[in-house]
Amino acid sequence: MVSCDNALPHLLTDEAVLAALRAMWACLAPGGGCVVSIRDYAAEPRGRNLVKLHGVREESGKRYLLFQVWDFEGEHYDFSFYLVEEDLLTHTGQTHLLRSRYYALSVAKLGALLREAGFQAVRLVEGAFSSPCSSAPNLGGKKQRI
Repeated sequence: MVSCDNALPHLLTDEAVLAALRAMWACLAPGGGCVVSIRDYAAEPRGRNLVKLHGVREESGKRYLLFQVWDFEGEHYDFSFYLVEEDLLTHTGQTHLLRSRYYALSVAKLGALLREAGFQAVRLVEGAFSSPCSSAPNLGGKKQRI
């Protein structure tokens, strides 16, 4: 079972994350495992108008500037993803805006929720992925609920 690239923080409550983890647990065969990666929100500054630059790309005669703006409210933040598109031939441009809300789920909280969902041997793997990763194998032949 794999849930990577910060998918779980789209769920906005501990209850919703726990329900998803329990569903993952229910799908595992004995001996199966689960890999989950999330952003290390403990290392992220909190506040408003936090800009995350993603650089400039060129493709098919167009240039794209990509960046995010985060606005935190407690353990949640509103996320605005801006894609500024420039036609290099006509020098015209337009801006696209995508919005979402995220739960700044901590790695420690994720570990606790994994254990509560029934996963055993939960461990943090750092440095191997672009986001921190928790590995939670189902080590026993029997599934056990906590």
